[in-house]
Amino acid sequence: LHELLGEGGGVLARLLADASDGNPLLATHTLRGWLQSGRVRRRAEGWEIAPGLGREVELGAELPIPERLAASLRDRAQSTTPEGRRLLDALAALGGCGTRGMLRSTGALEPERVDETVEALLGAGLVVTAPGPPALLRLFHRRAAEVLVQALRPSTVRRWASAALEADPELPDAYRLRLLHRAGRIYEAARIELSLAERLEAEGDRLGAQGLYLAAAGALAGDERAQAEAGAARCR
Repeated sequence: LHELLGEGGGVLARLLADASDGNPLLATHTLRGWLQSGRVRRRAEGWEIAPGLGREVELGAELPIPERLAASLRDRAQSTTPEGRRLLDALAALGGCGTRGMLRSTGALEPERVDETVEALLGAGLVVTAPGPPALLRLFHRRAAEVLVQALRPSTVRRWASAALEADPELPDAYRLRLLHRAGRIYEAARIELSLAERLEAEGDRLGAQGLYLAAAGALAGDERAQAEAGAARCR
């Protein structure tokens, strides 16, 4: 990242590291996209970063993944047993992370097989533990979920995500939002997006709030009642 950004790129380097999971190819691709979109500009005195870019990275707004990296992630996921791959697929359906209880709830494996299979995946480095609570298991790469989920039927993703939501109703808003979208529960997801947007606006992050307002309105294009609520919130 130092070679890519030069001096004065400390904040941008941290954002790129988060967005690319430290992958050099993805970091280069991401920076190019940010420059083209105007989110980042090179100035004589250093880098100028759009105020909402950090929030976009935090909420998982990503550029398309390069095919070379996607192929590498698919190959890595194939290096385990059929049961292990089934749990990797389940984690992908949940957005890339979840608890053991959530994995049991999906029915991807017999419940008594989940712990043993998780331990094998941990040993192989195909899942890692993240600090809790809740104690989450994460896929081996932050972009792996969007690659692996492409091989799953949408109905399977919706079923597994809905089961995980019921298994842990006290999830943080950001993670619950991801699961609601994957479960196809768009109206519930939009209500959380509007709540987060209002919070960001109150904190002075109007760009981040605008992105969430637009996301909610776009997702609700076919729901007149929800569209009206989204529009009223934007007016406020």
